[in-house]
Amino acid sequence: NIRMSLNGIVGSVHEVLKKVSNISGLTGDQRNRARTVTEAVERVFRVARDNTNAVGGISAATQQQHVAMEHLAASAQKLTHLAEVLNSNVNHFQVD
Repeated sequence: NIRMSLNGIVGSVHEVLKKVSNISGLTGDQRNRARTVTEAVERVFRVARDNTNAVGGISAATQQQHVAMEHLAASAQKLTHLAEVLNSNVNHFQVD
């Protein structure tokens, strides 16, 4: 009777060991999948960061271009005024 009880206990322990081994394997699979997801999220983060940096560079270049266009417009205005003054001076010295 005791032998049957001990055999039952040993059988139950073996079943528990199988289940623990199975759980351990599944946990390892979950860990690997979590690692894969983490790596994918890190890649997405790097792409987003790189895009943000690129947009910042584009914004700075656009601002520099805007400033250059303002300088160009101011220079064009000065040249127009100078042309008007020179034209007036030429008209003053024209011989009829």
